[in-house]
Amino acid sequence: GGGDDESRAFRAHISVFYSSHDAAERRASEEWLGAFVKTDGAWEACFMILESGGGGASDVESLFSARTLHDLLRRCVAKDEKKQASHAIIDWEALRFRLVRLNKLFAERCANGGGNVDLRATLTQLSLALAALACKMPSWDPNGVVDQTLAAFNEDETTSQAAKVVCLTTFLAIVAEQAASRDLSIHPMRREAVLTGLKNSVSTVMDVLGRLADAAGGDAALHTHILDALGSWAEIANVAQALPTIIVDGAVHILCDDSHGSHIRQSAVKALKGVLVQCIWTMGDET
Repeated sequence: GGGDDESRAFRAHISVFYSSHDAAERRASEEWLGAFVKTDGAWEACFMILESGGGGASDVESLFSARTLHDLLRRCVAKDEKKQASHAIIDWEALRFRLVRLNKLFAERCANGGGNVDLRATLTQLSLALAALACKMPSWDPNGVVDQTLAAFNEDETTSQAAKVVCLTTFLAIVAEQAASRDLSIHPMRREAVLTGLKNSVSTVMDVLGRLADAAGGDAALHTHILDALGSWAEIANVAQALPTIIVDGAVHILCDDSHGSHIRQSAVKALKGVLVQCIWTMGDET
């Protein structure tokens, strides 16, 4: 059908854009992709690639599709009737179901695929897409975003424990930052409601992050996500009251040990800075 033809053309142009040695070919594919991702067919073409699982889609195709879905969700204005290019008619429930399932699928592949950089990056984009959806979905009560997302990942018996840990750490590292992001097209009243709902969930988040840090073993990528989560939640909510000491201790150890990479050290600095600022304010309040 037409959707299959679009999907095949989409995949072909992604491949040319990333692998052709001919500059004119690459430029033509870049222009085609730039135009295509603005069409209604882009949503389904991205899902077809991502939902094919191991069915022939390359890591680059999956990453491009996940990034496109996040961009579409970030920029779209949901309307009952499409009157301009940015308007989208969205079945929010179906979209949430598919994104949760894709997060679990790619987390499973990350858990099995060692340190595959493209897989991790794809999961990050899918998590960003889910976070953007959580911020914008009108019927999703902001007070339930954290609990319901945790439950969707935790209560699925078909997902391995390792994949659940990857899903949870990635989502918690992203959702607070996404809610505050100026790149997210969202009504100011909805943004305010989402930020309030997330603030109300902060003690749950700190508890979960502490347990995740305990279970993350030597996985530097997971520890980086946990530190990023603490840093981003500290920017929108009071984390000092329910602070997981295991993360703070870990961050201090990372900064005292030169063997760690620059990325995780930056995450540790941001987390500690956010926590220290709040602790100083809290001490000031008590005097």
